[in-house]
Amino acid sequence: MNFCLTKPTVQKIRKALKEREIDPIKLAGMTSIERNTFLSKYVGENAKDVNALFESKLLLKNQKAGYISWAKKVVGMSPQTKQDMISKIERMEKVLNPKEEEKFLHDLASSRLGFEVTQEQAKTVADLSTKMQELKTKISEDTPERSKERLEYGTVNAVLKEYISKQKYEAKRIFFKEQPARYVLNFAFNAIPNLSQSIRTAYDNSVWLRQMVGALTTPRYTKIWTKNFLKSWKDIGKELKGHDAMLPIKADIYSRPNALNGKYDADPNGYGLGVRSEEVYSSEWPAKIPVLGRLFKASESAFNGGALRMRADIADLEIKAAETLGINTLDKENAAAIGSMVTSITGRGSVGGAEGVLRKIFWAPRMYVAQINQITAHLFDPKATAYTRKQAAKNLLSRLAVYTLLFSLAKLVDKNSIDEKGHLGKIKIWGKWIDMTGGTASYLTLGMKITNKLITYMQGKQPKYGEASAMDDLLSFAEGKFSPTAGIIKDILSGKLYGGEPLTGIGMAKAYFTPISYQTWEQLSKDPTTSNIFGLILLEELGANVSSWLEGNQKTDIIPTDKVIKNTDFLSMLNVYMRAFAIDRETAWNRIFTGQRIIQISPGNIIVVARDENWDERKKEYAKKYHVSADQIKEVREEHLIPIKGGGADADNNRKMVSKTLWTEFTKVDNAYIAARKLGKISQKEGEKLIIEYKNSRISGSTKITQEDMLKKLK
Repeated sequence: MNFCLTKPTVQKIRKALKEREIDPIKLAGMTSIERNTFLSKYVGENAKDVNALFESKLLLKNQKAGYISWAKKVVGMSPQTKQDMISKIERMEKVLNPKEEEKFLHDLASSRLGFEVTQEQAKTVADLSTKMQELKTKISEDTPERSKERLEYGTVNAVLKEYISKQKYEAKRIFFKEQPARYVLNFAFNAIPNLSQSIRTAYDNSVWLRQMVGALTTPRYTKIWTKNFLKSWKDIGKELKGHDAMLPIKADIYSRPNALNGKYDADPNGYGLGVRSEEVYSSEWPAKIPVLGRLFKASESAFNGGALRMRADIADLEIKAAETLGINTLDKENAAAIGSMVTSITGRGSVGGAEGVLRKIFWAPRMYVAQINQITAHLFDPKATAYTRKQAAKNLLSRLAVYTLLFSLAKLVDKNSIDEKGHLGKIKIWGKWIDMTGGTASYLTLGMKITNKLITYMQGKQPKYGEASAMDDLLSFAEGKFSPTAGIIKDILSGKLYGGEPLTGIGMAKAYFTPISYQTWEQLSKDPTTSNIFGLILLEELGANVSSWLEGNQKTDIIPTDKVIKNTDFLSMLNVYMRAFAIDRETAWNRIFTGQRIIQISPGNIIVVARDENWDERKKEYAKKYHVSADQIKEVREEHLIPIKGGGADADNNRKMVSKTLWTEFTKVDNAYIAARKLGKISQKEGEKLIIEYKNSRISGSTKITQEDMLKKLK
């Protein structure tokens, strides 16, 4: 009920009260609609809010005191107080039960629930609220957790919360017939992105090695993690059988001692236990898909239910720990600090009122804030207290000890499985780098990169041509965390998909409307460096970030270095590599051979060598080693005689290795050829004959047909 009256309006009301134009006794005798009409003469569009405030005072035993309090609050003489959800419901019974009074106090009900209510809805809420209070009286402090009495109360409480939540959702729905423009905008910027995010994160049980990895690697929470991880599979089983797995979870949490004694509610954020769904599951449309809908619901319940259980269990543990030290956990400041620590370790930080905007830009802003809180021990968390910062620091140190042990053991097993410089926080398993930190190590990597570059800049050194700057690193990092909305806009403006793939309608649909686990499987299935695709997919399904990014040849050594390879063998190995990258061949070539040169030492023979600044000296060494003239040694590139974009096949008979000089010359002709074919300036048969003749002529060393000749013919 937040509203503000202008100074002239306040003066107008004061005058009316003094002159008895506004008589509280007469107001009490009016219906809700009559009061609205009457008050609108004085407060205009704020009549509904003022009326709701007046009606709330009818609930006080002393009506006269209530009227006076109402008048004072309307004219701004005392501050409004913020009420929690349960206390609101408890005080609403008289207002929402139409049988108690002839007048239905409509405005108060709508104001407190946050949506326009009908008498039927009001009665439903009142009945559930009454039943909930009756069941609550049967619970004492000694009543065991998860007892029949507690779970009955918790179930009604959960049903009531869910009912109100759904009614709010329905009240805010936008219909095309009523508001076509707003409906289209909402569909484009809310419904579609939410659907994309939900589909991409569905069909797995990924919360455990992603959002909850902080709890797993914090020894004091590991037992809680293990217990709830095992329970999540039972939740999946329930949903697959058609049973509601979430209701029992919420019933348990809402009936716990700390829920009934007000300790959960002492935290303004409620320890993150009142949320209807986690931020990555923002659309329920996939649940309506036949067959797949049940799988979606199962993964959603495993995710949401697991997150709620983890928070409740860790909250109970931390509340008890704080009280042991004499900390008052009913104090809102203390509770908010403990709550922030609990929600951060379980992947749900606080972004305040900026969440709506941030969700349009970033994938999971709450999770990113939570990760930053974890690695900084809540140093920058405005809710943190000295106690929670100390506790968070202990947790961080214990996690570092766990990771140190884990990475040391991995290095003992395989010294190549750890790369502190290039892959901080990751272990190489089955040929792929697995992030063991749930993504938190990426912040440290980014921080170190930017810090080192800034130090270099301050020393007067500038980035080399083509080298990524500190700003490039920051933008690239942010790009990887874009929301579907921001990602789609970025892809359209850049003309390519994330990762460099061509921008097409099918490509975008695949990138934004297929599960990430499926995309990872598809990429791994093409990757020649993958040794156990099923094991890697299992890790991905559990939330471990499996890097499906194909590394260059310098690291994988799939095409051996400093070894003579036949042209045909080289092209065959290269083709496997190229298919794995699934992007344009020029970009793929540059990625595969970053830091390397492909040289031809004699016709039909290739060597892959390291790229360095002393190439002229190295060339002489190779000439001596292989008994050839230094002039014969050339850096070469793969060339398609007929460009693929111009209709050429990606086949052996259309590929040749040519010198880098010729490759550069051919590129300009290829672009002109592709343009001429698209515009119909030359037929396919005529064009293919012309370009093959030109390229074979130049490869043989002839200058009979020049680049200039070709460009003129293709104009």
